[in-house]
Amino acid sequence: PRSAMSNWGHVVLVCTSLTTAAAVYVSYHLYLQRPQWDTICLVFFMLGVFYNAAALLVGGSIPDRYIYQYPDLCVELHRSRCVLLDCLGIPAVLMVFVHHATMPLRASVPYDSPQGQALMAATGVVILVLGALSTKEVVTYAFTTHNCGGVLHWRPARLTPPLQKPHRAAVAASLVAAVVCTVATDASWSAKICLMLATAMLAASFRVAKGYGSNVVLVQQFLLTPLVIFLLLSYEPSITCNRRPISCFMSTPGHGLLQLFPYTGKARPHVGL
Repeated sequence: PRSAMSNWGHVVLVCTSLTTAAAVYVSYHLYLQRPQWDTICLVFFMLGVFYNAAALLVGGSIPDRYIYQYPDLCVELHRSRCVLLDCLGIPAVLMVFVHHATMPLRASVPYDSPQGQALMAATGVVILVLGALSTKEVVTYAFTTHNCGGVLHWRPARLTPPLQKPHRAAVAASLVAAVVCTVATDASWSAKICLMLATAMLAASFRVAKGYGSNVVLVQQFLLTPLVIFLLLSYEPSITCNRRPISCFMSTPGHGLLQLFPYTGKARPHVGL
């Protein structure tokens, strides 16, 4: 029974949920500052990681009597997190790595050029195909019960080939992006290192996801949390906060300041503090 086990898993999920929620908030403002396909997909990936942690936390907190009464509902909750993260979020992060891998071409092939639009469209088609194939697998595949750190959860019995393809594509794209960004761009070394670390976290997460142990889901979430942070830092954001009045602003290279807090809902960058 869960009551006889340590509840350290809930502590991990609370911490990762709060961290990824903050990452979603910052990534959304990054999108407001740079409304492009890569930042849209970045927000989508961040949402998938956050929902994965939140669904695990909620599902692991449901009393046992409700689990026995509504087992199908509990399974569908965890099936939904697999769809949002593994089938939609992981394929979406491909666009982020394509953005970094094509940065040396940005001067000659800007986003709004026909070649740039064709590249984004081709990447979008790949994302949709990978997402559709893996979603079909998740919807029909059997889920098994696991308990780790007091968190009862369900996940696919194994990571089948259709479920592995989005992860393999994302890891391959991240490796290319890390090499290209390091060798052929003038990005800061901090951004290059963050992209390398993001690649390492993504590869480690995929390796863990292929395992069969009960701790797979929590370890994967533990690796995905620094991944979202490193992906954000690869865009070189700079956050400045004031005490009076309390406010925070974010800037990225080549863009003005955007107010993070208090939230204004405005897409127009602020030009100064």
